[in-house]
Amino acid sequence: MRHWERFENGSRLKPPLDAFLDSRIIPQSPNLEHCLEFVRPLLRGCVESHLFPCRQSSRSLQIPRRYVDIENGVRLITTQTAAGAHDWRYIALSHCWGESRLLETKTTNLAQHYINIPWVNLGKTFQDAICLSRGLNVRYIWIDSLCIVQDDPANWKSEALKMASVYSDSYLTIAATGSKNGDGGCFFERSPGLSLSRLSYVHQDEHPVHAQYSSFDLLDSHSDLTWSRYALKQPLLRRAWCFQERLLSPRVLHFHDQEMVWECRTTTACECGFLSHTAWFRSARREQYRSNSRREILGLNAWMKMIVRYSALQLTYESDRLPALSGLAKQFAESLHGKVRYLAGLWENDLWRGLGWASHANTRRSKSLTLPSWSWISM
Repeated sequence: MRHWERFENGSRLKPPLDAFLDSRIIPQSPNLEHCLEFVRPLLRGCVESHLFPCRQSSRSLQIPRRYVDIENGVRLITTQTAAGAHDWRYIALSHCWGESRLLETKTTNLAQHYINIPWVNLGKTFQDAICLSRGLNVRYIWIDSLCIVQDDPANWKSEALKMASVYSDSYLTIAATGSKNGDGGCFFERSPGLSLSRLSYVHQDEHPVHAQYSSFDLLDSHSDLTWSRYALKQPLLRRAWCFQERLLSPRVLHFHDQEMVWECRTTTACECGFLSHTAWFRSARREQYRSNSRREILGLNAWMKMIVRYSALQLTYESDRLPALSGLAKQFAESLHGKVRYLAGLWENDLWRGLGWASHANTRRSKSLTLPSWSWISM
């Protein structure tokens, strides 16, 4: 059997040859130590070396009401209590809820969750994220279903308004990208590869060829929000809430069924080693919405590009379509120095373009009575 490393390149630019020569085999059954070995140097390098735009100058005033304290056992803690700690760093989890039963904090168990959250009650995704956080010596983790009281509309509304700062102020966001629900976890079995025996220019004899490839598309500054076909199939990346979680986070570690992928606002790396060598790639994620250093019109152009992507994503509740975008809208408004007013997915200064949207023939209008019919958000 022969092994061949193949990589998808979504850019017109040619990658350097040494990227192929220094590729690494991806283990089919990863464990915690392997994951820590991959992420620790990347996390350390980003925190210590990446000034703008990865480093936050100060903590946001809009902090979440609760964290999950994982130092000794697992329990909820108020941010006022955590504020007295020497190290207030926290990790945020981005995950799919799915249809399986997911542990939630409600008014009936809130008091108990402040005392203890039994380990056996946590799904595999929560358990894996907590183990990884402990391995990185981070005491607090923010998990939406646990830190927000799910049957308290007032608490949900107030915490949803803080979503931009929850992810933008996080030390790291763990993304369970390949898991469709809370039972999928992060350290799941990887696919063994693709059978490409028909590629005659690679292999001429009867032995099968197995390929592993970097599944996240390589972007350049001219294709800000390009995604590979493979990445679009990942459960988390099809969800609307994940869209702003990924873009707002300074650092994201993706787990899916091929490999781990690291993203920060300066660089990107993957387990196979290919993205680590592409210096020409480094500005890709930063260019996705870097409107604060450009003219207003360029910022609005970036917004329009994002809306095209966002409008195709899935939501369980139609009423979440605006809240799931509110964090990005807030950050956009700040980057434009408050010069434009936000109007249900559009910007007042750009209404002449924003109102010119069109939908596909099979698109159904939302049944929500709170979404204005003149905005794309109503579809």
